[in-house]
Amino acid sequence: MIKMTVTDAFVSKGFEGKPAIYVSEKGDFLSFKIGKRIYDKRAENNTRWLNLTVKVYNNVCERVKAMNLKEGSCIHISGRFDMDSWTDNDSGRKVSAPVLIADDVEYSYNGSKKKDATNDLPPSAGNGTPPPASSGGAPGGNPDNFDGFENFPEDGTNPFFTVDENDPNA
Repeated sequence: MIKMTVTDAFVSKGFEGKPAIYVSEKGDFLSFKIGKRIYDKRAENNTRWLNLTVKVYNNVCERVKAMNLKEGSCIHISGRFDMDSWTDNDSGRKVSAPVLIADDVEYSYNGSKKKDATNDLPPSAGNGTPPPASSGGAPGGNPDNFDGFENFPEDGTNPFFTVDENDPNA
């Protein structure tokens, strides 16, 4: 199996009027499709949607059911990539498609500024406002307006690695 992580994917609408989330009769299995917009310079507007079926079993299934996922939910998934095979009822041919067997599913904040975008998320997923700036972390605290990026000095030195002039290997 191939381990796979998908970030900021959206639960897709149900196909042909079916519900977005399919739950088995026993309740020990569920499946849904996710969509993720990806860059493709050959596509219109340089993006296209990649869709993938996600299957969830056993204990993870119980937790995902409790999350009350619905179409449009933004989630992160980690799991195992596999191929699913079946016989097509109309043609009788054997067909296969990629599937992600989920080991973990969690809500994701999608960065939307819309007020309603986070109404469907649990309180632990945030309310769309960034956390307050922390003065901890680096020695001396974070300077005002620090955005997490600092360019290297113009003289070409690297503040993360110092060179010992007495080291013959330097």
